[in-house]
Amino acid sequence: MKNSTTKKSQMKASKLFTTSIITILILFLTFLPTIESKATVLDAARAAALIADQGTAVTIPSTYTVIGDLAFFDSSLTSVTIPNSVTSIASEAFYGCSRLTTISIPDSVTSIPDRAFKNSGLSSVVIPSSVTSIGSEAFYGCSNLTAVTIPDSVNSVGSDAFKNSGLSLVTIHVSEAIANYPNFSTSLPSYSTVLYQPLPQIASFSPANGAADVPTEIYLQLEFNQPMNRNSVMDSVLRLSRLDSGHQQQFDLPLNSAKASDLIQVAWSPDDKKLTINANAFKLDTVATYKVEMIENRAKGANGLALNLTQPVDLLGGITFTTADQEKAHAGQPKIVSIYPA
Repeated sequence: MKNSTTKKSQMKASKLFTTSIITILILFLTFLPTIESKATVLDAARAAALIADQGTAVTIPSTYTVIGDLAFFDSSLTSVTIPNSVTSIASEAFYGCSRLTTISIPDSVTSIPDRAFKNSGLSSVVIPSSVTSIGSEAFYGCSNLTAVTIPDSVNSVGSDAFKNSGLSLVTIHVSEAIANYPNFSTSLPSYSTVLYQPLPQIASFSPANGAADVPTEIYLQLEFNQPMNRNSVMDSVLRLSRLDSGHQQQFDLPLNSAKASDLIQVAWSPDDKKLTINANAFKLDTVATYKVEMIENRAKGANGLALNLTQPVDLLGGITFTTADQEKAHAGQPKIVSIYPA
């Protein structure tokens, strides 16, 4: 009888233990996402630990996705590198960091929130083309900040975003008519000068459609809307692809190729706004249509801004040209008879 009672007690205890373990496991799995979510936020305590470990020049680990509210508030931080894992910076994250002079913001960040760098010591800025908004008083009181560049991706700037800063020059990148661009005057100091700087774009492509003097070899002429950096353009690649069904013919024109001098000849206009490319070493099939693409675009304007094209891109929205009868004087070299759109 005693053995039976003992056995029942043991079974009951074992069952209770198993139930407890299962309950704990269920609770752990239930709250695990919350625990992991909190672990990705760099709060004030973790920020202080980073400064204690790394000193005042901090590189935030890629385990964090959010820089939390007041994370580095009034800290001794002098510089900070933010990894691409960070997608959000919370309000007042760097408020009062008077010794913070430099910062690197990744393209993963899409907004700069209210009072993010208020009263900090930044001397130059906090702005990638991924950012679409800048919050109110984001850089309020940054007396060392004398110049800032705002990309054309930014469509809103909060009130007093740069008030009481040392801002004397504001450069705003625009890819459309200045008249259509948002007016940020209420967000900028009254004593600052605003410079609207257009992104470089391809203004024209020739030969024109139906031109009487079309060449008998590959001849491309690109005209830009502003002076270009020749070296950067020469680090790009053009591709001619045959569009006829059943054909895979294509030619890459690597402007930076070691063989470029043997394959193509290029010439720049004195003002660096026009590039002429002559590639008579490439032979095209007759009665065929080709497309011109820029598959590697590293071109920049003389002002350092990148050419406003996505990769790959059809020049001017998809330029094609058609070849026709060969001329007797240029055997094997088809004649370009049309280019469209004009």
